[in-house]
Amino acid sequence: MIKQLLFATFVAAATAFQLSDVPDEVRIQTAEVDSIVTATETINGKTSQMMKEFAEISTATKNVDDMFSEVAEVDGDASGLPELMEAMEQTAKKKMNSKVEAYSTESKAKIDDAIAKIQRALRAAKSNFDMKKSNIEATQSDLGTLEAHIGSVEKRVDSHAECNKKGELYDVTTEKCVGVQVSASKSIPHMGHRMFNNGDGRDSGYVSNRHANFKKKYDDTFLRIYYHDNMRVHGHTAHGRWNIMICDPNGNACGDCTEPGRLQYWRYARHQHNWWMNDHWGGAIHGLCKKTNQRDLTKGEYRIMVRIDNNRYDIYTGHSQHNSIMVEEVFVNDN
Repeated sequence: MIKQLLFATFVAAATAFQLSDVPDEVRIQTAEVDSIVTATETINGKTSQMMKEFAEISTATKNVDDMFSEVAEVDGDASGLPELMEAMEQTAKKKMNSKVEAYSTESKAKIDDAIAKIQRALRAAKSNFDMKKSNIEATQSDLGTLEAHIGSVEKRVDSHAECNKKGELYDVTTEKCVGVQVSASKSIPHMGHRMFNNGDGRDSGYVSNRHANFKKKYDDTFLRIYYHDNMRVHGHTAHGRWNIMICDPNGNACGDCTEPGRLQYWRYARHQHNWWMNDHWGGAIHGLCKKTNQRDLTKGEYRIMVRIDNNRYDIYTGHSQHNSIMVEEVFVNDN
């Protein structure tokens, strides 16, 4: 019986020592660790209680032994006491064995429950660790890919710099320095152009067939316009003015140039003593324009037209020749 009690005490002490030795990580992983500690304290308390009961039984046994000795000394005969002692010992053993058995069963159940909780906590901790490990590995893989990409970009930047020192460009396809090659369609200025050979005898208004369309690609550029035609004024002190007008693509909302100024051709003729001359002379208008009294000439599509005003006497435009309007987009130096 004493051996069983000592074994139970040893199991309880060992269990208490193992539970207190659980790592902090496991305690943090689950709130159920508190119940494990409570179960351990309960086991330790019952162990102390059984030790007290054992001490009481031992004391009672010693008292009986003393009584047996006293009776033997007085009467000189203790023939009936051994049977009594044996009966008392059997009763004590049964009582102690019953408590030890109940204690062992309860302790084993609580220990198994505590171990199961610890195992669950460890599994949860391992699962969390595995997930974090997987995330770290994925991040390391991404970092490796990023480092490789950065290295490739740095290499290309260095190659561009080396080619630029030579006045050349770096060709990514061939990985070689090549001379600057710009297609003619991009390097040569584009020009709008239109020819006409008809005559128009109107004295004012927009001259027939005198127009050309153009698409402007940039906001901060100028239009350079050249117009060549045959202009006549006929009569005594006759005069007329041909104006370049810049309109929308459909020939509406036309305006005179205001920056840097109007684009015009002026013809004046004065004939004396009835010597009226029918002079058909060639004339031209050319200049720059960035803004009209209708709009800023930002990028977009425009139509160039010709209008006659400030007229007197007989006017005629065009006479037995080919004429034209040309327009192109240019940059102008600020000086």
